[in-house]
Amino acid sequence: MDYWCALWFWPVEDYKVLPSREEWLEEMSLILQGESADLKGMRDWMRQEALAEADVLSEPRELGASHATVDLKTLPTVMVERHRIITKVAEEMKFLHWELEFADFFRDAGGFDLVLGNPPWVKMDWSIKEPLAEFEPQIVLRKWSADQIVRRRGNILEEKRRHQDVTSACKVSLGQSAFVRHPLNQPLLAGTQPNTYKAFLARAFELVTPDGMIGFVHPVGHLRGAHDNCFRQACYERLRALYQFSNARTRYMFADVSSTRTYAMGLYAGTSGTIGFRLIANLYDPVTVEECLSHDGAGPVPGLKDEKGDRELKGHRSRVVEVDGTYLRLLGSVLDPGLSPLEARLPLLHARALADSLLKMTRIPRRLGDLEGRYLQDSMWHETAGRDPADPVFQRKTAFYDDPRQMILSGPVFSLANPLAKCPRSQCRSSNDYDVIDLTAIPDDYRPRVNYTPVLAWNEYRHRVRTVPWDSEARHLDCYRVILKEYVDPGTERTLQCALIPEALAHVHVCESLSFEDPQNLMTVCALWNALPYDFLTKSFQITHIRTTFTSCLSLVNLPETALHRTLQLNCLTTAYASLWEDLAPRYEALGWTRSHPCLEIEGPATISQTWTRQSALRSDFARRQALLEIDVMVAQALELTLEELIQIYRFMFPTTQGYEENTWYDQNGRMVWSRRAGKGMSMSRKEWEKHKDMRKGVLCETIQDDTLPDGPYERVIEYVAPFIRPDLIEDYRMAWEYFEKHHE
Repeated sequence: MDYWCALWFWPVEDYKVLPSREEWLEEMSLILQGESADLKGMRDWMRQEALAEADVLSEPRELGASHATVDLKTLPTVMVERHRIITKVAEEMKFLHWELEFADFFRDAGGFDLVLGNPPWVKMDWSIKEPLAEFEPQIVLRKWSADQIVRRRGNILEEKRRHQDVTSACKVSLGQSAFVRHPLNQPLLAGTQPNTYKAFLARAFELVTPDGMIGFVHPVGHLRGAHDNCFRQACYERLRALYQFSNARTRYMFADVSSTRTYAMGLYAGTSGTIGFRLIANLYDPVTVEECLSHDGAGPVPGLKDEKGDRELKGHRSRVVEVDGTYLRLLGSVLDPGLSPLEARLPLLHARALADSLLKMTRIPRRLGDLEGRYLQDSMWHETAGRDPADPVFQRKTAFYDDPRQMILSGPVFSLANPLAKCPRSQCRSSNDYDVIDLTAIPDDYRPRVNYTPVLAWNEYRHRVRTVPWDSEARHLDCYRVILKEYVDPGTERTLQCALIPEALAHVHVCESLSFEDPQNLMTVCALWNALPYDFLTKSFQITHIRTTFTSCLSLVNLPETALHRTLQLNCLTTAYASLWEDLAPRYEALGWTRSHPCLEIEGPATISQTWTRQSALRSDFARRQALLEIDVMVAQALELTLEELIQIYRFMFPTTQGYEENTWYDQNGRMVWSRRAGKGMSMSRKEWEKHKDMRKGVLCETIQDDTLPDGPYERVIEYVAPFIRPDLIEDYRMAWEYFEKHHE
């Protein structure tokens, strides 16, 4: 057994000692029988790869004769170098052969009655970062970027011993991944992204007795992974309870795990059976599980936070979702239409009532994937590979650039329907080194500072970009595109959020972008994906990577012209969008605002011309908030949700947004005057703000240093005009719902 396992982790430097098939069979005969047998027939079968035609009855005669004895002491003298390597690898890897070590359990009972564990949650893929950090801790402490690691890698590995250690770590990582991926070793994990917890769980299925139980603490990635169908089915058939937690209360749960990390307690039966298990999602403490199971079902269902803004620990019977084949068939078809219910991805719903909202999204037959050949999704440049010294495409050089062809974007620059949300600082080392852009202060031709710029001539650079499927002469960056973050965290305020970017702008692979043959589809997708219902769907399925396997399954519905017009107003902030505006804006007849506010009288549909001007864009914080909530309502109505379902989605699934809404005030010009949102409003304490929030007239002033503009930083004075208001999003939803319901009849 050690010999077989060692082959997967064989030292690279000893590749010449690897056995041939004949040598391996002869040495296995020696190990099993104590002597080398004449296995000519077996060698012929192996050589001809015709094992199916082999006389299987000969195996006991050849390899398992009753007189066979094994003298392990003689092996080193016969196998010499291979025996040394096998022994060394087995000691290093600590192979555990369960059926041999616990032979009495498997002989008498068929396995273990109970298997419990909290296996490591580690992706089984190779990364040089961790081994290098063993020699250079600054990689982790200072959070070195990928290009910093590439530049310093050679210096760090100058010592031969270090190089050997990193090579050894690579061998272990790749060996583990290859072993787990192989269909003969772990058939349930074939084709999946291997992770140690998956390997542990698959192994537990083999170790437990038919009447036994398995209890693991593990992530839920296999329940949402697009390629985990086979493994997911095996889990569904054994699951009896799944309690999904967020580690937001870190000091009470796992102190060494990120506060946004999600995981679950899974209880599995020893044998497969009919699908039927209990699901409770969005938990913060095990005590809530007990209260949910014992609750009588009376009263309103608690959201994710209580009245004080703390994580909600109260339970409710409606939090318990009974999952069966019908549940998976109906709700699983949201992302996996036509797929077997046993393989469909599992939505982790906060309460049973949310199932109705999700079901309505399954009834929409048209999906983005139906536009195949008429759109392209691409991640563009890889941050490390794109700067390979042997063939560099771009370099890191943080600066302002006059030409968009010189600019390559990274993730923090854009946010919810805002392509100019943040600007990297001149010394930008992490995602924290970005400043919020004041849209009211930027010039019409503004372009933000960026971290990356091409090193190739434009023609060669453009030639390396993918061609769009509907035009062999056009490249992906020749089009206006929807851009969104590739990695998202379901525990943060918003996940699925996107913006429009103009032609010539590229981006690194932390983002994904989509170009469309029909600009109408471009606008529809941008509007839909910025709306609360689609973010609710993303959070429900715990999506972490926004790739084509997810986006192609998202529903497409026709939206009112007002929703598309509002989306144009939110995104078309500079002259770079003039041609898009002038192509689409004349097509849309937009309705007016659904509520009143002084800033909305000067920002909105009534003030917009068909030719792009500065006034075409929505720039004040309040007007942008109003446009987004109205898009939420119009998208919800297009999906045939009810107003109460929209409010329920907001209350249950977006507690962080609720916390911001309840702690944000606006002045008469629509500017955020004080907020819990980072980088917004006056920089004063809550205690100090309490002294000013009820002002009925007058002005508050603040002097700031603005370094988001070229040739900065500039000193600016911002005036906040009283009275200040704190709007109520739910009430605004109600007003907008009534308004659009009346005008869209």
